[in-house]
Amino acid sequence: MRIALQSVLVAKMAAPCVPASRGRNSPISHILKVPPPSLNHYPYERLDSGRNEIRLLRICRPPEVDGLVSCTISHVSLDINPTYEALSYTWSDHTGDSGLVKNISLDGHFVAVTKNLEAALRRLLMNYEDRVLWVDALCINQADVAERNEQVSKMKLVYQSAKGVVAWLGEEYDQSREAFKLLQSFRKVGVQKTIYYCPEPWTREIVLPNDVVQKTHALIKLFGRNYWMRAWIIQEIAFAKRLVLYCGSDYIVWEDMISACTALQNEAIWVGEAFYGSSIGHITWLLLSSGPQLLYYTNQNIASDVTTPNKSPQDTAFIQHDVTLGGLLIRYRIKHATDPRDKVYSLLGLVPIEEQIRIPIDYNLDVYHVFRNVTTFLITEAQDLRVLAENKPPQTRSTDRNNCFDLPSWVPNWANTRQGDKLRVDRMGFWISAAGTSKLRVDRTGLWISAAGTSKPETSIRNRDILCIKGLCIGTVTNVGDLMPDFENQEFNFKPVFEALNDWWHIFLSAGRTNLTGQNGLVDILNFGGAYNDEAFPKERTEVREKEILEHLRVVLSLYKPDDTTLLPLLGKQEGVIHDDMILKAETDIWSAALICRKRKFFVVDEVECGIGPQCTEVGDLVVVVLGCNVPLVFRKRGEESGSGYFNLGDAYVDGFMGGRAIKELDAGKRSTEIFELY
Repeated sequence: MRIALQSVLVAKMAAPCVPASRGRNSPISHILKVPPPSLNHYPYERLDSGRNEIRLLRICRPPEVDGLVSCTISHVSLDINPTYEALSYTWSDHTGDSGLVKNISLDGHFVAVTKNLEAALRRLLMNYEDRVLWVDALCINQADVAERNEQVSKMKLVYQSAKGVVAWLGEEYDQSREAFKLLQSFRKVGVQKTIYYCPEPWTREIVLPNDVVQKTHALIKLFGRNYWMRAWIIQEIAFAKRLVLYCGSDYIVWEDMISACTALQNEAIWVGEAFYGSSIGHITWLLLSSGPQLLYYTNQNIASDVTTPNKSPQDTAFIQHDVTLGGLLIRYRIKHATDPRDKVYSLLGLVPIEEQIRIPIDYNLDVYHVFRNVTTFLITEAQDLRVLAENKPPQTRSTDRNNCFDLPSWVPNWANTRQGDKLRVDRMGFWISAAGTSKLRVDRTGLWISAAGTSKPETSIRNRDILCIKGLCIGTVTNVGDLMPDFENQEFNFKPVFEALNDWWHIFLSAGRTNLTGQNGLVDILNFGGAYNDEAFPKERTEVREKEILEHLRVVLSLYKPDDTTLLPLLGKQEGVIHDDMILKAETDIWSAALICRKRKFFVVDEVECGIGPQCTEVGDLVVVVLGCNVPLVFRKRGEESGSGYFNLGDAYVDGFMGGRAIKELDAGKRSTEIFELY
């Protein structure tokens, strides 16, 4: 009886799953007991690279056997233009679980997959009988390094050849259905009419109803899903002929998502003002800079570079800047990859062919060598010193090379994704440039573009790990302020923000500065010199913002430091009763003015020059303008026991030096260059 039952189960699981082109041996020994999901029992047959083969996945009939999703794999040549869709997803679910904890049946063999992939297969395959998918985790033999190298190198071709891309954002949770409704309303009705639907004209004093705040918060959470953080989706979306995004049973086509995101961008200032007095006012900016927002512009740039022959010089400059390897590594610094090497490899399909050739995909190299080799290429061959401008954590080097933490200080640890959530100083300059200023600006009528002017890099690498680089020392850090907090996903708490700003104000005064607003004032420095840039913001808008900031500073000072003797005399005493909604609006507004300084410190150089530096800046550090690097860098002398040389701590904004002042002083004989050895 047991033998008969076993034969029936084997036939039930294996027979429908044998593709016409290639057979599989039924795994009889696995049928009576499902193995632990951590084991993979699929016997992959070798792909024929000469035929340009890939594997494709389709659902079996019946689609489910003993509770397991049942699929079959076949080999096809891309040269015959097969019809299929490519799956874009993240291995981990919303809890961060990326373990192989679920089994599926693949040609009758048990294969372990993640919860999120199993859920995607159930939703996207079981209900679509004719759907054929390419899924990286199943269609590539992950245990075969040679195959991984070959298949990953053709990922661009796989997604370009697919008739469409199916993106799986995950199951429905955190009111994702309401978020999808909001997106559709944004594109059909408009942002303002969706958020504020009352007949009376909107004014800045109006507090939005809680249901609107909650729905908007749901959209922020949708934009913050793990899917958007995955490194590989950048090229998966960029090269899709057609893209549909699924979330549980809801879906939206990419064109509609673009329309909704564009509507948000067009109403960016209004959205920020509308939510100032709400519980999400401190994170509303994520609607404009997270999720699909950044990916949309990359998709458009790459498409334009391929399909638009007559681009304007400004467009060309923007595209060339953004799709070089150095530019993409900066732009997508925050993205996640299960294998840290994929932080580089996932971008190679987007870059010019000459850069692809110089950085071959090779999973035989460890993380340390991949990161060091890429950085060496960017500095010595591409002469792209932007790779040095990263706000480093306090730790400069540790001892675990296998986990890529023993990197030289001049090599970014791209595996540490938390480094990407802090705005780079040079991103502020590039944003203004992308808006229409394509030439070098060295005056205050346009935002700075390069602290090193038009100078060229002079670099060399000694003993493979020591970067020798020429630059000019601006001076030594003589005073450092408190660290500006970053709430990430935590509840907003204004008190540490106030304490940091109050500390920074007094250090600013110690340098002989007294102007809170205006060019070169503290507010201007908090915005990396962009607060009073006419090309970024209309003069009328700047005047309104300045008035708001002063009013809100008066409110928070009255609450947190009513006995202040330095700012209150400038602002005047707060009149009238301070209501709760007024407090929240004031706190959110002041936080927004300091937002780009999160996880940074205010510093003074040689007791005179003011700036914003990396989170680990200390008294005694050097601030250096490196030839060919568009932002100043902060260096720290190595300890006496380590010998000579420096550690690179990252980028800095130094007021008055962002337009090439140090280079002008070099030309005038007031400064001299020296060689800095970075370890």
